[in-house]
Amino acid sequence: MSVPFMSITDWVIVLVSVVLLTWFSLRSAKYMQGVADFLSANRSAGRYLLSMALLVVGMGAITIVGTFEMIYNVGFAASWWGLLAIPAGTIITLTGWVAYRFRETRCLTLAQFFEVRYSRRFRIFAGSVIWFSGILNFAIFPYVASNFFVYFCGLPPELTLLGLTIPTYWPIMLLTLGMSLLYTTIGGQITVMITDCIQGIFVGIVFVFLALFLLSQFSWADITHSLKEYPEYRARQEAAENFDKAQAAYDEAVKTRAADVTVKKKAALDEALGAQTDEQIAKAAKGKSMMNPFDMGAVESFSIWFFLILVFNGFYGLMSNQGSQAYQSSGTSPHEQKMSGIISVWRGLIMSVTFILLSLCALTLLTHPDYVEASRQARMVLSELRAGDVPQLGIQQRVAVALAYILPMGLRGLFCVVMIFLLVTTQDTYMHSWGSIFIQDVVIPLRKKPFTPAQHVKWLRLSIIGVGAFAFFFACIYKPTEFIQMYLAITIAIVAGLGCAIIGGLYWKYSGTIAAYVAVGLGAVLSVTRIVVQQFTTQIADMPDKNLVFRFLDWANGLNSQYVWFYLMVISIGFFVILSFLEVRKPFDLNRMLHRGKYDVKDEHKRARDAVKSVWWKFVGITQEFTRWDRIFAYALVVWNLGWLSIFVIATIINYTVKPISVDWWSSYWKFWVWLHVSVGTITMCWFTVGAIRDLKRLFTRLSTIKRDDRDDGRIVGHHLAAEEDTIVAQADNSRL
Repeated sequence: MSVPFMSITDWVIVLVSVVLLTWFSLRSAKYMQGVADFLSANRSAGRYLLSMALLVVGMGAITIVGTFEMIYNVGFAASWWGLLAIPAGTIITLTGWVAYRFRETRCLTLAQFFEVRYSRRFRIFAGSVIWFSGILNFAIFPYVASNFFVYFCGLPPELTLLGLTIPTYWPIMLLTLGMSLLYTTIGGQITVMITDCIQGIFVGIVFVFLALFLLSQFSWADITHSLKEYPEYRARQEAAENFDKAQAAYDEAVKTRAADVTVKKKAALDEALGAQTDEQIAKAAKGKSMMNPFDMGAVESFSIWFFLILVFNGFYGLMSNQGSQAYQSSGTSPHEQKMSGIISVWRGLIMSVTFILLSLCALTLLTHPDYVEASRQARMVLSELRAGDVPQLGIQQRVAVALAYILPMGLRGLFCVVMIFLLVTTQDTYMHSWGSIFIQDVVIPLRKKPFTPAQHVKWLRLSIIGVGAFAFFFACIYKPTEFIQMYLAITIAIVAGLGCAIIGGLYWKYSGTIAAYVAVGLGAVLSVTRIVVQQFTTQIADMPDKNLVFRFLDWANGLNSQYVWFYLMVISIGFFVILSFLEVRKPFDLNRMLHRGKYDVKDEHKRARDAVKSVWWKFVGITQEFTRWDRIFAYALVVWNLGWLSIFVIATIINYTVKPISVDWWSSYWKFWVWLHVSVGTITMCWFTVGAIRDLKRLFTRLSTIKRDDRDDGRIVGHHLAAEEDTIVAQADNSRL
């Protein structure tokens, strides 16, 4: 059984949207005229263009499916504990933590900065680790998203072509990867960024309509009723499934007539039967509230520690995941790059609240008694998935199947376009990143003779195609066994030691090269070892007599991947700091690397005409580059964040010192939260749309008039960019005089 097939109207909406986007991409390719254009749009993007494009890159199709998966398990609690990130997030944004200084280096890739700061060999080593982690992390994107389309659009799970039966998601992957490769290879970062921005505008507008539709179709009373009842509903469902498994195992044991095995299986069956009583169900549901964040301590995969680790990584691991690395060097100046982060808090309000509404309305459809018929059909589809070769699909695609029964004709087609755009925009950005990193940071440093510009762009394109091919074949054999967020965490953990090299290199003049090698290498080796050992989880767990090593491995396999990621980061930091103190004696000249003072060869540090002079503002990140409007945006960010942080602190104090906050209070709070985000998000989406269109016009003008330098291709000469060689020589001559 499958969900209803999408209507002709919906398919026409999809086809027209894809054709228009492709036409726009082909028209913009003419602006790509050099290597720097291909790699970073020749550093020509304004703040709204960067912010809008990065919005859809960060919220790709796999991210949405993974978010659906998480919200379906924890409800509103995820949004509450996300407030923990406010202090760190505000500091990071206002100061331009890492991002501002990296843009000051004028490097085109992160590992190019590593050659400037450390050594060429470390660039090759780090580039290889980054590339390996990236393609492994990216490889499941096509699989997860393509399966979403199968179950959302009502397509058959399998197709028969020329007598050969293949999974339907295979041709969908070919089609979407092909679109992404087209947008990426014809114009590099220029076409990637432009199409991402256009898709961001479209997606934002559709999300406004989606949010308003969902709030009109599902009453708040129905949503909160489902959230209140879901922990027990889920506990009862899990108990029934465990009983069915125990019954099947017992029946199999009886057939084999093995007495000792039969006794064990009978005991397991009795235990599973006892777990279905009302008392045991209530006990299993305790501590798993979907509305009260202070009553979710029993949620293992997405507990408070999950979010605290994300906060820590937001500070320490910023830029460690290089999936959108080209955007980090595409701003017209370091300040413009920083401002794109400051205003970004407003761009995603409507999207974040709509993700939550889509997930919770899907949960309401599947569990609320008022939606029995649609729920029955959706659950039949999901039951077939759970009983198939890949049971995890039944968990991953719950929201996709439910939405097929929720969204009407037209809106279903628009949401399908949204998911296609979010898949394509993530794929083209990630393929551009990993393909570029391999050529820029592994191949080029090994070559004695530089490529010509034409050769350089040709090899970049071939590398990008190679990344796409790897993702396709990997996805064809991949079988999910855990939550998407957990897989992403453990593959990103391969670069757990990268934060040391980044932060130390940008901020600490005594960072050591050997220390960077050890930190990055240790994180990579330990995380890959964890991935390999995980493949033998069952065998290790079933070993009768484990020695110390296997007991440790069994314990490690039981750890949440998010925790492993955190431990690896802490270990890497310790080794980096200790070894740097032992290694470095001569301080590094950070001003030259960051192009400050006399080294500002491109005049990228301009004082605003209406700048403030107070040193206190500079201390919090509001420098003399801020205009009056820039400061207003920064103040608005602080006020908005402080407001939510105050609510978080006050509610926490009341809950633990006065009395526990009731579920009814949380219901009212979340209703207010949803409507505020929808209202403010709608207004800010209009604002960002106008700003992004203005920045697109400025981008085209700049790319039409800018003077290209063929040496600006990522090469390093004597710890400085090859394009600055003439300037460095002139400065040296002047110093001699």
